[in-house]
Amino acid sequence: MIVATALVLMMTIPGLALFYSGMVRKKNVLATMAQSLAAVAIISILWVVFGYSLVFGGDGPWIGTLDRWFLAGMTMDGVNPAAKTIPESLFVLYQMTFAVITVALVAGSVADRMRFSAYLMVFHRLVRVRLRSAGALGLGRAASSAPRAYWILPAASSCISAPGSAAWLQPK
Repeated sequence: MIVATALVLMMTIPGLALFYSGMVRKKNVLATMAQSLAAVAIISILWVVFGYSLVFGGDGPWIGTLDRWFLAGMTMDGVNPAAKTIPESLFVLYQMTFAVITVALVAGSVADRMRFSAYLMVFHRLVRVRLRSAGALGLGRAASSAPRAYWILPAASSCISAPGSAAWLQPK
């Protein structure tokens, strides 16, 4: 699981940054790379502050509660009910990498079309909270009792749907 977490993170920072930089004009390469790096920085903080708690914590009918805000109550030997065989800290990092790559994939839909400051304001507030949390909440709770092979489902579905939705909703 540690290797899988590292591979997903490597797909985001150098992978998507270099891939999207190859698709834009020379003057926008740095801004495009900065979008991927900013996604990693901002979404990692948001995931620790309230994202993990809303997706995997509490017994709310649609979303979790803020009982696990700032990872409150997490211990070194604790486990999440959705992942009983690995430490909870590793589970938090694993799920965080998919939250990060979802927003970084959305950056590709606006590559070469949006300034970096606009990207930070619009997508990291709206897309992260609405698309990733909604996708993980809707499927994550249903998949929490599923076998281990299906853990990827909540993350993969929101990673696939978010960039397409963002590109479709973008004004012309």
